Amino acid sequence: MTPSELLNTLARLGVTLKPQGTRLHYRAPRGTLTPELREILGYHKAELLRYLRALPPSGDAHAEDRNEAERAIIAVKVWSAVLQEAVWVVGDDLPRHEWPTDASVYTQAKVKILTKVDQDTLKWVQVTKELFKAKVVGRRKYRPWV
Repeated sequence: MTPSELLNTLARLGVTLKPQGTRLHYRAPRGTLTPELREILGYHKAELLRYLRALPPSGDAHAEDRNEAERAIIAVKVWSAVLQEAVWVVGDDLPRHEWPTDASVYTQAKVKILTKVDQDTLKWVQVTKELFKAKVVGRRKYRPWV
């Protein structure tokens, strides 16, 4: 196991390591560092210290890995009890040509707009969207003419 792989595994467990002199200081959720894991850390200590010291001084050795993991979640398929069907919610920056095609798609911005309407309006928006192949671009309150 390379130092990078070991650090990634530890990061998934919520463990962070920081070199201080000849010691490895860690932060970990209670019960995470089992005797086996402590043994592995001891075995790879020198290698981990060299690796961690060689990293840029960003203060967080795994920020880049976490940012990549966060970017990996770009679409979520959810069941809408109101619409009685599954819909996709995609990241606002996901290019349209990469959108899923097996269900209706809403961007995060559209969901923010739609959270402000009642259930009947939401159903109406869905039917309109499907009928006209329309996009949700905004919402406006109006007063019918008297």
